[in-house]
Amino acid sequence: MTVLLREAIGDRLRHARTIQRRTLREVSRTARVSLGYLSEVERGQKEASSELLAAICDALELPL
Repeated sequence: MTVLLREAIGDRLRHARTIQRRTLREVSRTARVSLGYLSEVERGQKEASSELLAAICDALELPL
């Protein structure tokens, strides 16, 4: 089974968020991204733009 890049990115973002014990709501607020959109990115259902990924990574204090 092939893993899509958006799925791998979503898994990594979710892993980082849960390790930090942060909620979707908290990260979405910090990154200024809608809660629903962030959830879809984490589940690999949406491909985030580079600007959106940068905002999420910044909110999670991860390198892009």
